[in-house]
Amino acid sequence: MWEISFKKSKIESGYILYFNSDDPSNKIYFTFNSTNKIVTIGVSNNKKQLRFFNYGFTLPIQQFTDIDCSIKYENELFSFYINDTEYKLNAFNVNQDNNFNKCDELNLSKELRAQIIGITNSQYLFLDSVGSLTNDAHLFRGSFEEISVSYSYEKEKFIDEISVLDDKSLFFLGSSIFYGHCTGGYSFADMISDHYLLTKVYK
Repeated sequence: MWEISFKKSKIESGYILYFNSDDPSNKIYFTFNSTNKIVTIGVSNNKKQLRFFNYGFTLPIQQFTDIDCSIKYENELFSFYINDTEYKLNAFNVNQDNNFNKCDELNLSKELRAQIIGITNSQYLFLDSVGSLTNDAHLFRGSFEEISVSYSYEKEKFIDEISVLDDKSLFFLGSSIFYGHCTGGYSFADMISDHYLLTKVYK
């Protein structure tokens, strides 16, 4: 399960957050389209054809101003919340044609999860930037009072085993796998550090 939340947000059309913006053929982005009222998680992972796969939440809203919202992945489903109202993935298109088709939410969630893993080598939606991509048409024109990111494992499978490391120091010696080469310098060592504040981690 993971969650990214935005507090007191005002969001207009454009890219909001993205992962790996330097490589257009290998990225993840989170957008809002004010024309069709769809919040999208998009991915591009085809270097030859530069294909874009967009998975959307259709929202019955007129404006995106001064609201609390969050995107969650839990129980194999992606959900989007606006002031505690839940919306499921139900729209999909390819290659930015703005012609979204309604689809089954469970299959969309499975496809999107597979796409995310293919790019980040992780089930988590790592997003490393706020702002524009390459031109003014995709500028982020929103405002956030707070952006919070939380990641968590299944507690019964993780915490009971790792809790013995409280008040211990862990040293990780290695190369890309400990650095987190595919995730912007954030590896499982950093996850341990973030989740267990009593454990000191050195990379």
